[in-house]
Amino acid sequence: MCARWISSIHCVCLFSSYYCMFEDKVCGENFVFGRSTFCDWAVSFSITYWTFDFATMLLNMKQLGDIASFIHHICACTPFVLGRYYAEMHGYGAWALLTEFSTPFVNNRWFIMQVLKHTQEEEKGSDGNTIKKGKALLKWKKFEVLNGLGLWLSFLICRIINLPYMMYHQYNNREVIFAAHKAVYIPMLFGTFMTAALSFFWFDKITRGLQRVVKQYQLQRKEKAK
Repeated sequence: MCARWISSIHCVCLFSSYYCMFEDKVCGENFVFGRSTFCDWAVSFSITYWTFDFATMLLNMKQLGDIASFIHHICACTPFVLGRYYAEMHGYGAWALLTEFSTPFVNNRWFIMQVLKHTQEEEKGSDGNTIKKGKALLKWKKFEVLNGLGLWLSFLICRIINLPYMMYHQYNNREVIFAAHKAVYIPMLFGTFMTAALSFFWFDKITRGLQRVVKQYQLQRKEKAK
């Protein structure tokens, strides 16, 4: 649970990436070589968080250790560390951080699932058979649907649309990018591609999950109306 709270706090702090891209004249106008104190802070903060989260995953392999998340963290953190060391690509780093705005909905889903599990346990009869769902369960199922819709929309905007456009921008500015250190731009380009590929994979799962949750909610509403 602690990791979920820290992850949500990290996402709130990442509003700084919006400032770096659109308000910071140095970093926002030169995505490759531009840097500022505020942008340095955002990149360093994200490196610290991802290191913590990666360590948490390693220590909780059974609960959190899926291969897609490992690949995502490695591909995301490596370019940030190298970019911070060489003081390059901070603008693209801030751009990449916009993808994390979908994460609070992922964390909310975990909290809602815990509440639903607790509510279902309370609404079981002494014989172990589930009795008619009450208002509390239906209310939390509604929250699950709304959160799922928020997750789907944020994923669509922050990852499915944002990342391909970012790669298009990188292609158009390839001459400037190739002027940077290879140790920075190669991991960055590869990391952007892998993150986009994983995002499409997760988006398919999110879409199917949302459809399933909506059907469950509609079925429970019909049962309650009887």
